[in-house]
Amino acid sequence: MKKKILVVLSILLIAAMAITGTVAYLTDEASDINVMTVGNVKIQQLEYERDANGDLQKFTQDKPIVPAVYEGSSLPWADGLYTWDSIDGVPAGAGNQLFQDGANAVDKFVFVKNTGKTDAYYRTIIAIECPEGLDPSMIHINANGNARFTWSDIGFTTIDGVKYYLKEALYNEILAPEETSRPSLLQVYLDKAATNEDLDLFGEKMEILVVSQAVQADGWSDSNTALDTAFYDVTTDAHPWLNIDLWGGSVDTAWYTGDATEYTISTAAELAGLAEIVNGGDTLHGVTINLAGSIDLEHNEWTPIGAGTGKKAFQGTFNGNGYTIYNLNVNDADGAGLFGYAFAEGKGAAIMNVNVVNAEINSAHYAGVIVGHLYGDVTGCTVENAVINCVDENGEDGDKAGAIVGYVGPEAVGKYDVSGNTVKNVTITANRDAGQVAGYATSVVTVANNKIDNVTVTASGFGTGANIGGEVGRTK
Repeated sequence: MKKKILVVLSILLIAAMAITGTVAYLTDEASDINVMTVGNVKIQQLEYERDANGDLQKFTQDKPIVPAVYEGSSLPWADGLYTWDSIDGVPAGAGNQLFQDGANAVDKFVFVKNTGKTDAYYRTIIAIECPEGLDPSMIHINANGNARFTWSDIGFTTIDGVKYYLKEALYNEILAPEETSRPSLLQVYLDKAATNEDLDLFGEKMEILVVSQAVQADGWSDSNTALDTAFYDVTTDAHPWLNIDLWGGSVDTAWYTGDATEYTISTAAELAGLAEIVNGGDTLHGVTINLAGSIDLEHNEWTPIGAGTGKKAFQGTFNGNGYTIYNLNVNDADGAGLFGYAFAEGKGAAIMNVNVVNAEINSAHYAGVIVGHLYGDVTGCTVENAVINCVDENGEDGDKAGAIVGYVGPEAVGKYDVSGNTVKNVTITANRDAGQVAGYATSVVTVANNKIDNVTVTASGFGTGANIGGEVGRTK
């Protein structure tokens, strides 16, 4: 069974009732899973509101919300600035001003507290429901404009069949242990021009999803680099509410009957089953495997598909269909990547259209995020946020490392093709024969039309350090 991460987090519920006018209700159903962390970090996301006396209390349900009341283009501000004395003494700043009572703006203060023992960088991602047919200008938020936050408009996406607008609040400073940040989101309100018809578009509820992500600050120059590398660059296609299957280490081979030429897999356990089938000796020569869903390997140690030479190499076609595999972690001394060894007689193996985001590859020979050792094609794949270490302290190996493929060649019927791939935010360290896309490519390989952004290739200091850098480290 698939496990969905962070599908329902902080929910604002609007229900319309026609009783001599429009009456609506704003409620919150908060999941226990509203944070994501990488490294030795612990945080807590806190959601508050003001009570009748102006003191902070936990966000509560069933508060009426109606179209806002204001003259001109913006709501009136309350007198003075609000001081967050009741939440660990967090001070107010110019960006903490609130709309006054009676304006029909609903408080929803989203703080983050560092409950661990290490400095952290964090960001809060907000998804605001905006159903089809609604003018997006009908929905407003009051956000913290303090310089500690950088706000980004990500764009529209679909979550469980519903249209949302994504915003990111990046906290620019280090959040120290036991420190609580200022709030990012402050208030939510509907435009004064909102109608019953607008409310009807929401159906029974309007949702605002909120999740905070944090990473250990040590070793990073800034919060944006740290969080994008630890998680991903937040886009309409990469955010916490994707329907991603999580891998707890289970293996599923039940999908494979052995008598077909094409199979479809969609879960992490089924992908692990593919590795078990190939590593058990069934090469899948001439068989096509289609991926039908994104997968999160959760940094669990991954055994490559094709963990060895000869009969243990993958000899088929793998089509990722544009889906993403997150958090790949490989430790294999010889042939390391999502695929270790992939080659077949004749045309060769083919790996296409699969994205890998967040990967750590450790090896001493043949290392690539997509495939370590290949006789075949890799096309239309993406590698983003990866660290590859291909090092041998004796200097004998520690070679053939690339963001896409470590080694590709030799002889083939026609030419092999490593093209149309994208690599972004990748660091590669090797003794020698290391390149931004491929570590080593023979003369029968075409390496072309690949997009490269922020890829660093360095020599380890062991061995000669020859053939380091460039799209291909070494050609022959």
